[in-house]
Amino acid sequence: MVAEYSGLDGLATLEVLSRNKNIPIGAIVAFIVGHYSASGSAVILEIGPRVIGQMDSIVQNAESTDTDEA
Repeated sequence: MVAEYSGLDGLATLEVLSRNKNIPIGAIVAFIVGHYSASGSAVILEIGPRVIGQMDSIVQNAESTDTDEA
């Protein structure tokens, strides 16, 4: 299952959601991580390691920007 989803780029979907809903992408990622982390490690297998890395990258970039918007 991980291999099936590893080729997908979830970041594009998050960018569109962020733009359409006028919600900072970092806030969306924080929601996703918070929501799914409560579900345990089984969720990581469902969304795949690549998406986890992409979400971490977004959070790291937002934190390094150090602005309220980020």
